[in-house]
Amino acid sequence: SYAHDGRLVGVARPDLVGPIDKEQLGLLPVSVDCFAGFIFLNPDPDAIPLADFIGRDVAKGLAPYRLEEMVPVGMDVKEALNCNWKVIMDAFSEGYHIIGVHPELLSITGVEAGATRHGFYGDHRMVVRPFEIKNLNQCSLEQQVEGIRSLTSTFPSVREVLPLFEEMIAGYRNSEGELDLSEDISVRKILQTATRQSLTAQGMDVSGLTDDQMSDNQAWYFFPNFFGTIRAGEMTVILPMPHPSGDPGRCLWHVTAYKWLPVEVREKHRAKLLVVETPGSYPYFLALQQDYDQMQRQQEGLSNLALKSARLVREEVNVAQFHHVLDRYMAGNKD
Repeated sequence: SYAHDGRLVGVARPDLVGPIDKEQLGLLPVSVDCFAGFIFLNPDPDAIPLADFIGRDVAKGLAPYRLEEMVPVGMDVKEALNCNWKVIMDAFSEGYHIIGVHPELLSITGVEAGATRHGFYGDHRMVVRPFEIKNLNQCSLEQQVEGIRSLTSTFPSVREVLPLFEEMIAGYRNSEGELDLSEDISVRKILQTATRQSLTAQGMDVSGLTDDQMSDNQAWYFFPNFFGTIRAGEMTVILPMPHPSGDPGRCLWHVTAYKWLPVEVREKHRAKLLVVETPGSYPYFLALQQDYDQMQRQQEGLSNLALKSARLVREEVNVAQFHHVLDRYMAGNKD
């Protein structure tokens, strides 16, 4: 038996074990530390401190979101998938696949080259794509409003902002019911203002977040297997990990939707962990379900013995960076 700190405190049949040094026979130590409300484990006995690994710039960039105050709401699911864990990291590292996998998103997000902004922080990465209607200059104001309304199927928290958004939109309609916006006001700006006011009314301090952060999604990647897509007041985290069986064609993923809520109601709305026993039985929201299906098909393609290499397009620079860091670690060079 062992103490909570891993020390060996007792053995069965001490008379058979004989004299031993219990101080030398404790459990293997694992580095443990916290960041943004998450507990990080590192089995490397020589691991650098988590704060140094994450980096000051990352910590500073995420601090205004108040992630440590969020709780699991609506979805906290763990399931086995028939794909390698790195396939999941690749799938959420770029937007190139949207045109083929998520056709519903094409009306509300642009896939034009150069629209995505990338940030690289040591071994970690960040991607942000402006959250606005596709082909903005070719859309009428009413089409832009309708695009915002349709976001609820992919970004559920937008649903809570819609009543105030609709109220603010109504304030810009003329006597004929047509939208009349000045040059310094846009539909995107109205959504940002509605989001800021809604979160502030709930009690969340959003003073450190910009207007863009009220609407845009920031995708953060902590090497090796932490992916989180973050908007003001919400975050979805996907943690893929090798399957306990050791099968490289399988993995586990843990998907959790987090939300900022007032302290007094957090426990009431906290989601309980659900472990899916029957593959494919859990109904993920549309975009996530599409990724779920696509990644397992992709594994079949990667298993083709005739496949010797793959070519990445420019949009997949984030995928390239991940594998560059991975290759470096596999070669034994963490620096």
